[in-house]
Amino acid sequence: MSEALEILRKIDEVTLSGSDDADRLNQLDEIYKLTVKRAECDIRWYQVRKTRYRKLSRAIRLLTFTLLFVGTLTPLGLLGEQVFGMASEKFGYIILAAAGLLYSCDKTFLLSKGWMRYLATEMEIKELILAYRYDWKIIRIELERITSADKKAVAEIAALKSFKAFILAVHELVGKETQTWAEDFKTAVAAMGKRLKAKEEQFEKKIADTERQERAGALLVSVRADNMQSNEIKVSVDSKIEEIIPAHEESCAFIGLEPGLHKVEASMKIQGKRVIIATDIVKIPPGEKISLKMQAKATTGDLKSSKQA
Repeated sequence: MSEALEILRKIDEVTLSGSDDADRLNQLDEIYKLTVKRAECDIRWYQVRKTRYRKLSRAIRLLTFTLLFVGTLTPLGLLGEQVFGMASEKFGYIILAAAGLLYSCDKTFLLSKGWMRYLATEMEIKELILAYRYDWKIIRIELERITSADKKAVAEIAALKSFKAFILAVHELVGKETQTWAEDFKTAVAAMGKRLKAKEEQFEKKIADTERQERAGALLVSVRADNMQSNEIKVSVDSKIEEIIPAHEESCAFIGLEPGLHKVEASMKIQGKRVIIATDIVKIPPGEKISLKMQAKATTGDLKSSKQA
């Protein structure tokens, strides 16, 4: 940056003074050289950043591939049952996680994408300089051939405007590259934020599930009916969770129930229709297992007796 400011200061010091055409042309030559030198400062800046980012990117990618290779082989036991005092499977997962972290760093900090973007901008500036070298030769030849003082003054102004247009074109390339970097970085940060939020939600869900499992209770339901030998009984909790008590058995179990009050219903098919034969309300304490014994209120025999009456 200091070099660029020094070049601009030197450009300001050059004035098209004097009546000698050769001196004025030499002054324009000096402005041209300083203008090109200012553009070359941007090239050197990109070359330094490009080299740094390229080395970092290649090192990270090589290390990532190495970790992926080792992390894939380790759980298979190819490196032994234990690695550095821990189980090979656990060590393999740690290595794969490290590879994923390195890959995320490359994506978030735009290392691989950055050095390629720097290379592209560097090449575009070099093309501008090359094209302007030829343009300046054409302008210089025209200035040497003009004999009229008025026409020469107009040509000198046009030459100065061409310097301005050239350096503005270089700055436009730099500005586009910077804008692209800002947009890419914003996208990368947003993507990282989404990943972190997803991980946070996943972690919170895991904690909630663990707490729910620790607080959940269990219920053992026994149902007695005269004709259980020939009919299976369906038991439901809160009309959502259902279990079947097969014929010749008397009980079923519900696990993972939320603490609190629950409605328990037992039903069975009687003459082709499902009839509720027992209902009860039970309270499940946190983390405890309780038993509930239910007696059928209506059986096949009761239903036939009521119809005959």
